[in-house]
Amino acid sequence: MAETAERLSAALGRKITYHAQTPQEARTTRSTSRLEKFEAERRMLTGHGLDEYEVDVFVTHFLQIATGDLANVSNTVPELTGHPAQSLEHYLSQHPDSYGHLLRNV
Repeated sequence: MAETAERLSAALGRKITYHAQTPQEARTTRSTSRLEKFEAERRMLTGHGLDEYEVDVFVTHFLQIATGDLANVSNTVPELTGHPAQSLEHYLSQHPDSYGHLLRNV
């Protein structure tokens, strides 16, 4: 995630930092403000917010990133799409609208 912050910094032209969280911090932020839009959509569709299982899935995913369990590069994207996978830098250069909200509050 620190590497992603560096790449976002380069694309945005301003410093983005990553703060590693403990699992408890991740659990707290994943069940509140960090997923506000998702939470609102979930409430609208189901009448309730994230359940404990969904929060566990988010926390587990980020723990897998932190421990390097998801570091292996596979050929799944080209196999499924028929197109080569993109680097983050390429995606950011081609889709500035995807991070435009980060520029508005500078």
